[in-house]
Amino acid sequence: MSSWLVARLFVGLVIVAPWLSLLPVPSPLLAIGLGVITLVCAFHGFGLLLARLARLDGISAALLVHWGLAAMLGIAGVLMTVGAYGHAAQTILVFTGAGLHTGLVLADRDRRRDRITAWFDARESRFWLVPALLLVAVAALHVLGAAGDIGARPFDDDGNHLAQVRRLFVTGTLGDPIGFARSSQLGGQVVAGAFANVLGDAHLLRVIDSGLGFALVLWLAVTRLRPRDATTGVWSMLLIFVAASYPYVAADPSTRWLATSLILALHITLRDLAASRETHPLWPIGLVAGALATLRLELVPVAIAAVIGAGVLGRERLDLRRLVALVGVPLAVVMPYVIVRFVAKGSVTAEAYALVAPDRPALLVILAACIAIGAAGFGLARVIRDPATRWIAIATVAGSAGIASQLATARPYAGAFLWPILVGAALAFGVEALRRPRTSSSRPSGPALAVALLACALIYEGRDTPGRVRWVRRYADLLANIEYLRHAPRTPEPDRYASLLAHVPADATVAVWVNRPETLDVARHRIVDLRGPRVARLRGTAAFAPFVAGTRAEYLLIEDDHRALAGIATDELAALVRQHPVAASTSQLRLVDLAR
Repeated sequence: MSSWLVARLFVGLVIVAPWLSLLPVPSPLLAIGLGVITLVCAFHGFGLLLARLARLDGISAALLVHWGLAAMLGIAGVLMTVGAYGHAAQTILVFTGAGLHTGLVLADRDRRRDRITAWFDARESRFWLVPALLLVAVAALHVLGAAGDIGARPFDDDGNHLAQVRRLFVTGTLGDPIGFARSSQLGGQVVAGAFANVLGDAHLLRVIDSGLGFALVLWLAVTRLRPRDATTGVWSMLLIFVAASYPYVAADPSTRWLATSLILALHITLRDLAASRETHPLWPIGLVAGALATLRLELVPVAIAAVIGAGVLGRERLDLRRLVALVGVPLAVVMPYVIVRFVAKGSVTAEAYALVAPDRPALLVILAACIAIGAAGFGLARVIRDPATRWIAIATVAGSAGIASQLATARPYAGAFLWPILVGAALAFGVEALRRPRTSSSRPSGPALAVALLACALIYEGRDTPGRVRWVRRYADLLANIEYLRHAPRTPEPDRYASLLAHVPADATVAVWVNRPETLDVARHRIVDLRGPRVARLRGTAAFAPFVAGTRAEYLLIEDDHRALAGIATDELAALVRQHPVAASTSQLRLVDLAR
């Protein structure tokens, strides 16, 4: 088969790929796989549109996908401010991106076919084969394994993540004043997780971070490395092996791999646009930085440092219009999330919200972190000669110092988020160091030796780590999840609380302590989800009853808490059950009238 025919078939497949998920597919595995391809094509469609608007050519598809993801997070934030990002809007947004992908690729199909034909005829194409097959296999395992992990923990630092994704699906915004407004994030991770609704089920939210986010990181890193000879081909395979064997398992649905992929995309965009000698628009840097800031507040210093670095690197070409775009675009992405957060937060009293607010580091600790950032920045400016690499390092130090400042609080919880910051920076440094390998084999370069040593250490750790995080055990679990998904397709879970909530007037406020808050009718009632890590710490204290009163709840719904339901527990939740009349009940549920 000629390379011209292969290129023609490949471009045709790329054009129709996002629409294959609309076909009636009996296999849940194939349906989820096609749905993920639709999401990637939607991200790519918006990324292509942004590249056209910025008049940029030659941007890799992997980087365009991250630009498109950032753009979709920004659009979703704007829609949330008016309560319009429900199921219909989510579906329309994804298939609009898919339409952009198909239309823009179709319009440029001849040039793409010629480029692919030339690439197939070139000698370097053969070095892509093994890394590409390995990447597809590992990505498929992670995506489908994450989809089958139905029993995974739904809680993050603030509340039930699955319930918030479901609320967004039904109401079009995030309005829970306790589970959201969130203390540790603006809601970007919830919005990203809501793409699982397009896959058919909110329970598939782990596919977005643990599956798709993982695949996007590897794709972007391998594409940046560009296997073009035997050396870069081996480095690409080693990179995939390291990521696949690294013994890290997230216990909650907080952002991990998605943050890592956006950090790597931010570093690459900073290097390609701001550090280039040519005049390029800088707003794509602000777009990715804004999207990163919405995922987790601990990532905000990284985003700010990258925006400042873009301004400094492009200062010779920085006019007022470019400066406004660089600063205004991230603010335009972040501000809708801030508005939604404070609207939700304002529906409870300030005193009640203060009881579940996280600990803040002392002023002296914050000042010490700022001094550390300044000292590290000064030192890096003297040691690292490459300007773009210098600002990547400063952004990493800024994010790490911000997280380190929280270690002085009573309940430090953010240490795990050092991982995406450090891994994103390590990938950026490592890939840039390996992009131009030395031609002499007698004396390997220092960066190559350092990367090889680190890779060996990480693979060794993945091999020897005991328990469920050992790489063999993790991949056995992923295969078991895939087998479960193949034999037990998920059916919609019925609303087990509808019969009791039928006694509650429409638009009344109901505080709930239930096992499946994602099945509640959040459209008919104002639901305040109490069952989360922060509220659980109050349950045994005298502050619990004032806290519930501060949520302005008129009813309290409790499930499966047998000691509280029997009235024999001594904590404050049981006291509320005893002190107020029961409006309705079953063997496992109590609906308590707090207004009487």
